[in-house]
Amino acid sequence: MANNTAPTPTTPQPLLEPLLGSAGLNALDYYEQMNLAGIVSVCKASSSMAEAGRKLFDKSRNLKKSNNDSHRVKQLLSKYGLEFSDIQ
Repeated sequence: MANNTAPTPTTPQPLLEPLLGSAGLNALDYYEQMNLAGIVSVCKASSSMAEAGRKLFDKSRNLKKSNNDSHRVKQLLSKYGLEFSDIQ
């Protein structure tokens, strides 16, 4: 079975600092930085928010009444003041 997600970086700083700035990055716990880096990596490797959502929510999306993956990605990114277009 093929792995549909991009590899998660071991050091989130190079990926996140251009998006969040030093102050924004330093405000996040390392755990949160790693989670966000994984999300950003998947978004970078995806051509649309829907594609990123299908990859990020490959299991839980089947349990939802509505599979609005784009909305879920948008909510995740907005928590950090980001938009999908910022990452592309």
